[in-house]
Amino acid sequence: MYFALGQAYLAVPDADKAMVNYQKALGDDPKPLLLNSIAYSLAEANVHLKEALEYSTRAVTSLSEETMDISPESAQPRDYALMGQLAANWDTLGWTKFRLGDLPSAAKYIDAAWRLMQSAEIGEHLVEVYEGLGEKVKAAQVCHLATPHWGTACTPTRT
Repeated sequence: MYFALGQAYLAVPDADKAMVNYQKALGDDPKPLLLNSIAYSLAEANVHLKEALEYSTRAVTSLSEETMDISPESAQPRDYALMGQLAANWDTLGWTKFRLGDLPSAAKYIDAAWRLMQSAEIGEHLVEVYEGLGEKVKAAQVCHLATPHWGTACTPTRT
């Protein structure tokens, strides 16, 4: 309930009230999924980026630790699903770093996310990061690969 209320306040927009509710939603032992969701919402709104970075880093750390215990011999379907979650978390961490102006670090995380899971959203973020870095050829390549995912033609910004 507090997460939904935080989302509503973010849409109004009232970022401070959103943060109060997000913090209540997190409680004492937040799960990586909730940390990532809140971090992504904050990064998308371009508010409370310091907190978004903290939440995203905690989510990636927790999820990374969880994947360390997986072995090929004992892997279960749930374990494979963790890879998609890890890609989403890396994308959030990279997108937050992009919003903070740390483009080289953003590129590392979002590129890793893209290599793990080629989704339209991750592709769009990677195109924006590459454009910000002035790497127009890389942006165009990702844009071309992501076009089937977007369902429309992708045109990188030209400067």
